Amino acid sequence: EGNVECRFCDDYDVVKGSTTAGNGTATALGCICPAGEFRDDATYLCEKVIEGVKTNVAGMNVTTLDLEPGYWRTKASSRIVTKCRSPEHCLGGSDVNKQCKLGHQGPLCGVCSPGYASIGSGSSLKCMTCSGGDANQTIA
Repeated sequence: EGNVECRFCDDYDVVKGSTTAGNGTATALGCICPAGEFRDDATYLCEKVIEGVKTNVAGMNVTTLDLEPGYWRTKASSRIVTKCRSPEHCLGGSDVNKQCKLGHQGPLCGVCSPGYASIGSGSSLKCMTCSGGDANQTIA
């Protein structure tokens, strides 16, 4: 009874450099990398986190990379983490659908959401709530 085959997570053919999330595991999915590293799901190796990824979070893989505020990435499967032009627009976190400040969206959170008007551009972009009229007007 119990586990059919317990394995050490650090075995070469499981997830090198990892440990178990709980009391034991029979598969690589139960292995987590320590804080400052993430699991590469293609190679099942623990790798050092990329610049812009939090170094104090354990158990990350490519799809759950937890970004520092001021950083952004295109999609959950992307290993490319980019510094935002305006750091306050990018909230960070592990959910790529919630990484932009309210009123911002798109690449590097540099586009105003519908219902917001843009003032300025690039690092000086501000997205202000529209109070009627055309929601996508640009104020220069």
